[in-house]
Amino acid sequence: MAEVLAAFTAQRRAALRALLERGVASGDIAATADLDMLADLAYGVLWYRLLIGHAPLDDRAARDLAVHLIAAGEAGNRPA
Repeated sequence: MAEVLAAFTAQRRAALRALLERGVASGDIAATADLDMLADLAYGVLWYRLLIGHAPLDDRAARDLAVHLIAAGEAGNRPA
């Protein structure tokens, strides 16, 4: 089961990374953004909500997650 989950997760991360790379190419995401970290943030929210169930995974959650990912991507890796 772990192998199946790892393969599924790798495919989904690759698909998300391709979308993030398109965001970099279009200028919506900073070229300095850590795309692996953005993918971790996205899937962290999804897995956390699926496993813990503290909040819904609905259209609003998807929109909110996208807004936060784009904001983080726009910021790139600027020092705090």
